[in-house]
Amino acid sequence: MMSLSPDQSLFFNLLRADGPAPGLEERLRLFGQFVGSWNSICHSYLLDGSQQTQSGEIHFAWVLGGRAVQDLWISPARDEQRRANTPFDEYGSTIRFYDEAIDAWRVTWITPLNRRVATLTARTIGDEIVLAGVDTTSAPFRVFRWIFSDITPTTFHWRNLISQDGGHTWRMQEELDARRMERTPDA
Repeated sequence: MMSLSPDQSLFFNLLRADGPAPGLEERLRLFGQFVGSWNSICHSYLLDGSQQTQSGEIHFAWVLGGRAVQDLWISPARDEQRRANTPFDEYGSTIRFYDEAIDAWRVTWITPLNRRVATLTARTIGDEIVLAGVDTTSAPFRVFRWIFSDITPTTFHWRNLISQDGGHTWRMQEELDARRMERTPDA
């Protein structure tokens, strides 16, 4: 494990929280249920009809005084990346917080590796968590949905749908299955 400077240690201690802010437990349960570490298998569907499959890991944590959930999405999984000596394909983070004014979650995803930022709004629709957003940085612009489904305490399914015609037709870009890790890996 790498050693942190006193400033880094202070930063991470101030960022992290032990749980949801008091009084907000029920409101924050939607994404709070994912807090912990997960292994994943991701399938990417390319425009030429081919498919790529890659391992990954996802880590969710309480942050910002317990008022938000932050996650890290990493692929390939660090063990595979080290073993195969391959570069990371994805290494990004999401900050999610509940906004009572709109009765929904505001979500921002950043992936410096792939030079993208996505801003979404998340709500429960039936048994699924649906995140919707618009990517105006691509040409033509894309509408996208990220959907968490089949959620249990130890598993979930996630998919990324995109539309380039304003939401009239949709194409599956990625989907993954995640399983909660039995123990948290070393950094």
